[in-house]
Amino acid sequence: MKFGLNDPLTMLRGIWASLTGQGTAGAIKMPIAGLNIPPHDYIEVAYYATTNNIETVTYKTGGSAGTTVATLTLTYVDNSTSDSDLVSVTKS
Repeated sequence: MKFGLNDPLTMLRGIWASLTGQGTAGAIKMPIAGLNIPPHDYIEVAYYATTNNIETVTYKTGGSAGTTVATLTLTYVDNSTSDSDLVSVTKS
């Protein structure tokens, strides 16, 4: 799935709201439009090596050792540089 220029920003704002728990109690139920992220209570973010580029965002229920309910994989023009452009986000 490919996104236009504004869609990754919207997705990342949703991730930030989920991380900070804004407007939620217990499991986070904030949907990310088009990706249908299920309810979750933990988010794990992994980066490409030493860059600022997010490689995966993993959503879980039951905390850090819980069950993975969705994973987003982000792809960039060049994963080895921090200022590379985001080109796609895939949900699995």
